[in-house]
Amino acid sequence: MEIALVIPCFNEAKRLSATFALLEDFFVTPHRHMVTIVFVDDGSTDDSRTLLDVFLQKPHKNFKSQLVVHDHNRGKGAAIISGWESIEADVYGFFDADLSFSLK
Repeated sequence: MEIALVIPCFNEAKRLSATFALLEDFFVTPHRHMVTIVFVDDGSTDDSRTLLDVFLQKPHKNFKSQLVVHDHNRGKGAAIISGWESIEADVYGFFDADLSFSLK
């Protein structure tokens, strides 16, 4: 089973380091299903895109990641839909960039 988790990002540079750390901690052990995390930069004007590019270049053992970029802010709903449309999966979900809801 393939799972796609979309994380919409609009000017989230201050939060992304903590988000990356939480994702890497959660996926430290293998899971039964392949998970792809789709970050959607929704026209950010801060350093979000740079931080996302660096994170996506790193190898991740137990999940894949990819980036969708909007050239201007289209809103959270549009970002989520763009992320879902960018990948084929059996199950789709989304999290806010601050991971305010636990991954567990």
